[in-house]
Amino acid sequence: MIPLPLGKIPSQNLIRQVNPETPVRDTGFYKAIAVDALGVLSALSLGYIYHGYLSGAFGIALVLGAVGLYGTFTVLQAFLSKGLSHRFFVLFLEVIALLAFFYGTDIRLLGISVGILLALIFWGDINGRLVLDNGLQVKFFKAAFPVLKKFTTAMAIVLVLLYIPQWDQSRLFISENHFRVFYDWASGFVNKVYPEINLDSSFENL
Repeated sequence: MIPLPLGKIPSQNLIRQVNPETPVRDTGFYKAIAVDALGVLSALSLGYIYHGYLSGAFGIALVLGAVGLYGTFTVLQAFLSKGLSHRFFVLFLEVIALLAFFYGTDIRLLGISVGILLALIFWGDINGRLVLDNGLQVKFFKAAFPVLKKFTTAMAIVLVLLYIPQWDQSRLFISENHFRVFYDWASGFVNKVYPEINLDSSFENL
């Protein structure tokens, strides 16, 4: 008989040898979280830049660039968001971030701005999702159009509203000529998308 080697015999724990499947989160989950975070950050940046624009610190090109960046993340969120309730919560954070630098503005004006942003952007997200759900093939631009349409309309209205407190000429940092560029762009877009709404693209008619 062969003698057994002296020493401790390693325990054979069959339960520990079984490696149960560890649940792994879909990579899309982390992408959606990253896009949500960047969306909130881009909204905050837009609010900061537009506030600086009204005080004369930044130019109109930087404002339009910030709007475009935030709009890009808004479209991506329509594709990647895991549910309407989650999207609405993130959108609420974005709206708060965008308006954070206007905390001294009339509360009624801020309330209207919050309502417009939430209603129109969320409406655009729903329309974009409907296009995705009803199509056999995902066509990015077809699904992105209703999102961008409502987003740009919301931006055009709210950014003009936020200019109203600056109308007092005694503390007007930005001239009417400079703001005319933005107003003409905003009113021109709204008139093209909604012909029944007459904003008159002429700034003098205000």
